[in-house]
Amino acid sequence: MARKTRSERFAPLQRLADRKEEAAARALGHARRKLAEAEQRLLELRRFREEYCRQLHNSGQQGLDGRQLQSFQQFLAQLDTAIGQQQSVIEQCRNDCAERTRHWEGCHREQRILDKTIDRFRHQEQRETRRREQKLEDEQTTGRHARNKHQRD
Repeated sequence: MARKTRSERFAPLQRLADRKEEAAARALGHARRKLAEAEQRLLELRRFREEYCRQLHNSGQQGLDGRQLQSFQQFLAQLDTAIGQQQSVIEQCRNDCAERTRHWEGCHREQRILDKTIDRFRHQEQRETRRREQKLEDEQTTGRHARNKHQRD
């Protein structure tokens, strides 16, 4: 059985690094989608608050009693709390994205290093194979040349 080359011995490590990088990329994509969804939710909450404030303003021009005004203000306070909470969610999502980006970059760097190393091994192996083949061809040519010389003598 032929002995495995260095590039062949490193192939399982390369496959592992590829899978690790792909998993990190998927996790990063998921984190980015989660961030986009959280930002969209915040935008919706802000739009709803603006619309509610317009309704309050329009209702105020038509006249509100104290109880209605208090109800509007309580609801606005709840919206403000929800907006603050959503801003915290977004900050957590951003931190998660940053962490997952760093992780993916590390996996990607490791995968690239292995790719370059294996490429270097393959080039060395090809050079060595060409040298061996050339040496064998030279030996065969030298041997034929020597046989031809003996036959002529």
